[in-house]
Amino acid sequence: MNIDDFKDFNKASADFLNTAKLKISTVSWIHIEKNKLPRVDLMESHNDSILWDSVNIFKTGQSPNQLKNYTLPALEARNNISKEKLKDLKDMLPYIPTGNKAFYEQLINQTEA
Repeated sequence: MNIDDFKDFNKASADFLNTAKLKISTVSWIHIEKNKLPRVDLMESHNDSILWDSVNIFKTGQSPNQLKNYTLPALEARNNISKEKLKDLKDMLPYIPTGNKAFYEQLINQTEA
């Protein structure tokens, strides 16, 4: 792994999604079907007699086809590793599998720079 393997899903969400209609803090059920995207069904109750609401979660002008061709940007490098955590990482290096060690060494070197 390297720093470029971390992707900015927050940027993709900001570019494509309008989640205001989801009422995420009050909804009881969310039903998502791949073939119905960008529509999402919501229910604000556990009462079976209440009908589902259907909302479009994409921003105006965005479509699933555009999302298919979207390349996730790399996550902006933020190295907010505390001195204590950095010490822990250094102490753990001998136990990290060889295939992952280069990532942690790079992370430690970038933090110390």
